[in-house]
Amino acid sequence: MKGLSQSKYGYVALGLCLTELLVIWGGLGIVYEIGLWGRAPQWLADLDVLMCLAGLGALAVAIAGLVKDRQRLASALALLLGVFNLAVCAIPLANLR
Repeated sequence: MKGLSQSKYGYVALGLCLTELLVIWGGLGIVYEIGLWGRAPQWLADLDVLMCLAGLGALAVAIAGLVKDRQRLASALALLLGVFNLAVCAIPLANLR
């Protein structure tokens, strides 16, 4: 468990980024399968906006992990995944509104 305590910010940021990815694209998949494409419920659109804001927080935690953690690999992966998520999350949000 020594490695976990040395890169706690990186793992938190990576967890947030993966959660963001699953919620946004999982919700998008549900909307597509149900047939509500273009007219999704408002709560789902709000959830996607909230997850994009959580992605911004994950970027901040990843940057803190790059500065404070001894093991920086998880923070670097979280930073890359966070930037990817924020760039790609505009696609489902544009289709839900």
